[in-house]
Amino acid sequence: LVTQKAKQANRGKKIVERNITKMARENNIPVFEPDKISKEKDVIENLKALEPDFFITFAFGQILSQEVIDIPKYATINLHASMLPQYRGANPIAQSIIDGNKKTGITTMKTVLELDAGDICLQEKIEITKFAIDYCKGRVAVIVGSGGNNTLDVVENCKLYESLGVDGLLIVTPYYNKASQLGLIKHYTLIADSVNTPIILYNVPGRTGVNLKAETVLTLSRHPNIVGIKEASGNLNQIMEIKRLCSDDFAIYSGDDGLILPILSIGGVGVISVLSNIFPKETNNICEYFFNGEIEKSKELQLKFLPVINALFSDVNPIPVKNALDILGFDVGGLRLPLCKEMSDENYKNLKQTLSNLN
Repeated sequence: LVTQKAKQANRGKKIVERNITKMARENNIPVFEPDKISKEKDVIENLKALEPDFFITFAFGQILSQEVIDIPKYATINLHASMLPQYRGANPIAQSIIDGNKKTGITTMKTVLELDAGDICLQEKIEITKFAIDYCKGRVAVIVGSGGNNTLDVVENCKLYESLGVDGLLIVTPYYNKASQLGLIKHYTLIADSVNTPIILYNVPGRTGVNLKAETVLTLSRHPNIVGIKEASGNLNQIMEIKRLCSDDFAIYSGDDGLILPILSIGGVGVISVLSNIFPKETNNICEYFFNGEIEKSKELQLKFLPVINALFSDVNPIPVKNALDILGFDVGGLRLPLCKEMSDENYKNLKQTLSNLN
């Protein structure tokens, strides 16, 4: 077991890391705990000398080292947060996300609760967050969407979620206000100064009416508490510019299921996904195949699920994904106004047929 100390090690991360390390030692698995990433080469040489069947790298972020992956003899299991097998819950949707890819043991999923919609009250958001934290029990990171267009309210909500023990905060750009780029910098800086929990920016101009420009992202990325961005602008040129400008440890997550592989190819580290609600293992594998150098397999999965992705966005998200879960046998309930669950006959039939085509 190779552990990498998280740069933003909050309480939840420390507990997970401690549990994994304890489990490894109880099972007589050698544990290497390099203090700095610069010691990786020495650690890898020590590992190779042991001739293990595989490496387990534990990090909150990217796989510990590309050098490990490049050793052909070994498979690499990457745990972004522990998938502890003794925990098994009753919720089949959540459990399918936690289980990830059982066959290979490769799991890089996080639980992201996007609670910044205006159709649930604060008390409900608190209850949902508590349920997720209790259910996940440290097996996956819980990241809560806590954005809004009132900066002081966002600050207070972020402090509240932090007190509940979340692992990260996903903060969408303020909607309706149409803030300037300087206003966005001040908005995010005040929030980041107010909490210790790592923050992921969320850029989705199609829903908010404002775009986080690459230069603005660069400025914000210099804040020690702002660790990444969910990029859902659909603008690959802009995403490439973000990658060009920002440091390598600034994480870029695809916010578009149709662009997972293209964004990975320019340095992205994963996806915050709609598709994963119904196909968690396959969404995970698009990323894992890429990180393991199996680009053709990653491409095949990306293209295979493109019709499903298109069907999931044939109406306003989350209307189609709720209907898809119903079709698959999960009773996930309705939507609250102003959203309604009904789709046009044409879009619903297409969604149902698309799912049927995949068995």
